[in-house]
Amino acid sequence: MKLVKITARPTKKIDEIALARAKERANSPRTHEQIFLVIDRYKSRLLSIYQRALRGNPSLRGQVVFEIAIEATGNVSMAKVLSSELNDTALEKKIATQIMTFKFGAQEVEKMFISIPIDFYPS
Repeated sequence: MKLVKITARPTKKIDEIALARAKERANSPRTHEQIFLVIDRYKSRLLSIYQRALRGNPSLRGQVVFEIAIEATGNVSMAKVLSSELNDTALEKKIATQIMTFKFGAQEVEKMFISIPIDFYPS
């Protein structure tokens, strides 16, 4: 009896499809859901900064919209205020500095810019 070695060898068409799907996954941006899960994980740090500032100025309240840049490494390379109802530059700067410490996890994606609205109201 002769043994026959069988090897599975995908056709060229299947290889092309698999390669296209791999490239699509590698270049797909982070989803808003992924981003907001990370922000939710770090929100207590932001609220802590806000609570300290609130002791000195009980009228601090409103929304701040930040623009952040997330690198493929998952690090935040830029966080700037686009608009703010707080009217407290020092507080906004502290919050932006804290956002720069957020870690989104490395992914094979391009650098991403996103606007993030954050509401600050006393509890």
